[in-house]
Amino acid sequence: MVESLTKYSDMTFMISEVTWLEKFWKASDVGVRNQLRALLESKRLEVTTGGWIMPDEASTTLYPLIDCLVEGHEWLRHHLNVTPEYGWSIDIFGHGMTMPYLLNQSGIHASVIQRIHFAFKYWMAVHQYGDFWWRQTWDQAGKYDLLTHNMPFDIYTIDMNCGPDRRICRRFDFRNSGDLSANDLPRMAGDYVAQVRRVASLFPYNVVFVPVGEDFRFVKRSEWDNQYRNYHALISHINKHKDEYQAEARFGTLRDYFHAIQPFSDKWISMKGDFFVYR
Repeated sequence: MVESLTKYSDMTFMISEVTWLEKFWKASDVGVRNQLRALLESKRLEVTTGGWIMPDEASTTLYPLIDCLVEGHEWLRHHLNVTPEYGWSIDIFGHGMTMPYLLNQSGIHASVIQRIHFAFKYWMAVHQYGDFWWRQTWDQAGKYDLLTHNMPFDIYTIDMNCGPDRRICRRFDFRNSGDLSANDLPRMAGDYVAQVRRVASLFPYNVVFVPVGEDFRFVKRSEWDNQYRNYHALISHINKHKDEYQAEARFGTLRDYFHAIQPFSDKWISMKGDFFVYR
């Protein structure tokens, strides 16, 4: 991670569960630790949520939810002088409204959710309510609101993120791919932009966040290289032909996305309650 982000100066990355960051820290020498701090300071590496793990929200009681955040945030402050500002809860089987309150109180400004019932996702898509203020039922003034982004599709895998067509999106997982050729780029860029534009249609603005990653990924150096080189080529081609694609692309983190949609805050509604059941 540190080696690749240092090598590729425009690449960005997010990590959530501090337990894995601690293992990496223990195995790293002073030089790598300093590089890690520099990447965090540059905002190209972002720690999201910052809990010790990503906890369940349906059956977990209040104390372990708080303890999870305290353990993770204290470790980050002590070792890296970092306070997470954005949340990432994409593998929770249903989302409860207690967690956004705890995130708000821990310093999180906005968060992402993923696994909610299709009926909720459909309603949000139809009305373009994918970004909303999550409000406590007892909070009439909205003092403890948390800006929340619902990922519009079922799961967080690469083939489910660039758009609704999994057959197309899985072509943009470059883990085991060679470099895209100059002949491939126009077709690939056209397909990618077409899918992303369909995601954009589910929101009231033209800013789209498309994560690249899933479980047990970015483990080998070869994947870091393959994913970066091909996405860099794709992004460069799209930006070189902005007039043709009517789009711009860049690497970024949650911080970049939430900053980009701030001018559209009048589009966000408030919602109260839990997102249970998952299925």
